[in-house]
Parts: sequence; C-alpha cells; structure tokens
Amino acid sequence: MAPHSLSDLPDTGDMLEILPEVEESGREEIAHSEVVQAILQEIQETLGTVPGFLRAAEGDPELLAAQWQLVKRYTVEATRIPAKYRALIGLAVASAVHCRYCATHHRGVAQAHGATAEELDEAAALAQYTAGLSAFVDGHLLSPEEAAAETARIQEHLQR
Repeated sequence: MAPHSLSDLPDTGDMLEILPEVEESGREEIAHSEVVQAILQEIQETLGTVPGFLRAAEGDPELLAAQWQLVKRYTVEATRIPAKYRALIGLAVASAVHCRYCATHHRGVAQAHGATAEELDEAAALAQYTAGLSAFVDGHLLSPEEAAAETARIQEHLQR
C-alpha cells in the first residue's frame, strides 16, 4: 500500500535546483541523467513501477519532475479530498475526455483505495451525463447567466 506521507523520499524539486550549476560546469548530460534517474527511482519506490506516461518525459527533467509532483500529490498523498474520491473524479474526467489510458489508471487507483464496482459504474455514468448534457446545452446556446440563475434556484430548493 502506498504511503500517505512521502516526507521520507527525496524532493524532486530539490534535485532540479542543482541543474543550472552543473550545466555551467559542462556536465549537463550527466546531470540530467542523474536527476532523471533519481526521479525515476522515487517513482518506482512510490508506485512499484514507472508508468509509461511518466517514462515518456525522461528527456526533459523539468517536465518529468513537474508531472511526477502532480501524480504523487493526487495519487498517493493526503489532500482535502479523500484518495478514493479523487480517483473517482479522475475516472469521470478521463472518461469524458476519452483517455482510455487515464481511465484505466484512475479506475485502478480508485479500486486500490476501496472503490466498489457500483461506485466505478456511477463515476462513468456521471461522465456520460455531464458530457452529454453539456453538448446538448451548448448546441442549444443556453446562456451561462441563465444556468447560474437556474442553479441558484435549484441549490436553494435542495437546501430546504
């Protein structure tokens, strides 16, 4: 099971701070390789593997570090939204934007955090509902102002 706090692992942002100094010394290729290897090692230790979407950024240490920080934060670290719900949101978004790779990832992470088959199905249904109605509303050119006013009335009614 992945840790909820990664304070014992090196901060990849700190690793990148050494790059400008090393680049000036002419060791740029070695420095990039060392930074990339340190980041890949942290990913491997944290996730048990290096996903292809992170490995694809190996040629750019800054990009790899930035992507890893986001993945680490929203996949394994504690945030205000519980991990299972973050993964279910990720599944819904990935489904809506038709990213099968992403949907597979978020579905698996949601399952690892205890999501049930029914919750996974509902997240996918919410993606269809939101994306489908969004297309319908856009096609009818309904105004955002009208939506805000209607939503305020709905919110008021639901809070009674």
